[in-house]
Amino acid sequence: MSIQESIDRSPFSRRQVFIVGLCFVLNAVEGFDIFGMSYSASGVTAQWGLTGGQLGVLLSATPVGMAIGAFFLAPLADRVGRRPLVVWCLVLCGAGMVLAVVSPSYTVLLVARLMTGLGIGGISAGLPVILAEYSPRRRRGTVIALYAAGPSLGGIVGGVAAASLISAYGWRAPFAIGAVATVVVIVVVIANMPESIAFLLARRPRNALAHANRLLAQIGQPELAELPELPAQSAARGNAGSIRAAVFGRRTLVMTLLIWVAFFCTQAVYYFANSWTPKLLQSSGASAGQAAQSGILLNVGGFVATLLFAAIALKLSTRLLAVVVLFGSGVSLLLMNLVFGNLSGVLVVAIALGLFINGSMAGTYAVVPDLYPAAVRTTAVGWAIGAGRLGAILAPLVAGFLIDRHWTAGNLLVLFAVPAVVAGLAILGATRAQRHERRLPDPSVPLTVPADGGSQPTR
Repeated sequence: MSIQESIDRSPFSRRQVFIVGLCFVLNAVEGFDIFGMSYSASGVTAQWGLTGGQLGVLLSATPVGMAIGAFFLAPLADRVGRRPLVVWCLVLCGAGMVLAVVSPSYTVLLVARLMTGLGIGGISAGLPVILAEYSPRRRRGTVIALYAAGPSLGGIVGGVAAASLISAYGWRAPFAIGAVATVVVIVVVIANMPESIAFLLARRPRNALAHANRLLAQIGQPELAELPELPAQSAARGNAGSIRAAVFGRRTLVMTLLIWVAFFCTQAVYYFANSWTPKLLQSSGASAGQAAQSGILLNVGGFVATLLFAAIALKLSTRLLAVVVLFGSGVSLLLMNLVFGNLSGVLVVAIALGLFINGSMAGTYAVVPDLYPAAVRTTAVGWAIGAGRLGAILAPLVAGFLIDRHWTAGNLLVLFAVPAVVAGLAILGATRAQRHERRLPDPSVPLTVPADGGSQPTR
């Protein structure tokens, strides 16, 4: 019996519960760091006289950093270990938040937000892997759903704090809160975050056996007498040409492109809604506190959505749920346009919008892994996430550009309803295309957990 099989068959220990909780808290802090700029957008614009395009660049800086970090920092986790990479990326996040607090100019703030994004992108590799390895399979879906709810909770807490502190201390207050929270979690991680057991057994650093046995004892698992024999690497996994053929082959090319379209559109809608809704509301006459409330309610809906999605997916097809919530995102944006002059109506619709856009993120991450053979899942999911990051980067930039061309809030809300519907259609098309592809399931190989904290495999 392998170590993972033993963990899957064992009850949750207190140490495992603590590890899950720590990963959730880290994800919540990073969620606050991601959305901190949206809370401060109006204050920054007023102080430095920014155009819509300049603000769009600021709002896109963190997603740009996340994309770069995911591509270039995250792979280091397989060389230096998950835990060290998480620690150093947290340090990078904290440094970015501190720099944002003291930034004297637009350019310095832009660099600060890019630094924060780099750190978050790197962290996205280590946490989900550690979370999956220390969770029994029968509870992994619930655990991942809780983890995925972290950014929404961070956005809720950050929005509440921003609503009360920005008016008193200015737009730098959210960054100060994020800096303090990041320093606290760095200390906790250094003291308590375990290394990946799989990393220790695969890379075998100095004293790997003793370290692995210490971790196994902490979670109530039997110790190893010796390091297990390393498994032979499959040809498909190691051959770049075979991977490309499996993802971009004649029978999978259409499916892959549709999945990329779905990720691109989903993340474009998600980052537009979270980045621009507070600013658009304030530009329409709401106060800074009322605008912050809309951001809070978006994240309240998101927190509820991730939990509901995991629960409902136990009974219904994940693919069907993904399409429903994507269409729901488009409808919510159209409803937001209809009630935009009514603050009460906007706040009510913001809850529904937050529910649907966050459910959409969970849905797309849940659908993709099951569409590919196990040997290429990691690559296929990673490339899909990369396509999604392009949408996350471009959406705030496009919104800022269009605002400079005198587009109204209503125009933008209608525009971004379109990619939500396109994403739902792309999911339908991809799953239809997949039916024509003969699958090669490998139940002995567990699904790779996506870097942003995906949900369960599809059924």
